[in-house]
Amino acid sequence: MPASLPVLHALAELMRAPAGPSDPAWRTVGDFFAAMTEPQRLTLLARLAGCAQPLTVTEASTCCGVHLSGVSRHLAILRQIGVVSAEKRGREVYYALHRKELAVALRGVADWIEAGTPCGAGATGGCCGPTTAPSRAPGESL
Repeated sequence: MPASLPVLHALAELMRAPAGPSDPAWRTVGDFFAAMTEPQRLTLLARLAGCAQPLTVTEASTCCGVHLSGVSRHLAILRQIGVVSAEKRGREVYYALHRKELAVALRGVADWIEAGTPCGAGATGGCCGPTTAPSRAPGESL
């Protein structure tokens, strides 16, 4: 089981020193979000979260009506980003959710968003623009 998910290391790097879009840390964060946005993948994640023990591909597939090969691909993607682990036992592969690590990673994303990404622009504008919110009439929505 990983000590932490790769996305946490990438977020820590970006919080310390914001980088341009070509920085590998952005790719790691992007891969994490891309993997977490697919509805069937999220259904599989929920299935794994609801089980106390690891599941085979066949057991995991009962939740989403996807062919076994599709379930295998989704689980492989979740494994690539570190959200699940796979353990081969005989002819079967068992997948387990890294619950604590995923929770820490999602809290890390929330912390990163809440903290903002400093760019050194201050109140004068710069890369972040003016620091004041645009004015709106009362009751006007975004």
